Amino acid sequence: MKKALKAFRGKGDELQDRFDFLVRTGLAQKDVVNMIKIAPQILNQKINVLESKISFLVNETAYPLSLLVGLVRINRRHPNFV
Repeated sequence: MKKALKAFRGKGDELQDRFDFLVRTGLAQKDVVNMIKIAPQILNQKINVLESKISFLVNETAYPLSLLVGLVRINRRHPNFV
């Protein structure tokens, strides 16, 4: 539980608002829960950032919203060299 709490930034009501926003966009609640289990950093993003990313995915690229469930976390293909 401590490990999970370290992954989240923000107050409880802010995290709940972000979760509720994802559900209001049209995703099923169980899908949002699974997305957060895979990548808890989703809830660290502000609502306006989430909104712009979802808007770009749906409106600009014409992908369905359900695509988010499968593409929660994308692995980097090339290592970064410093």
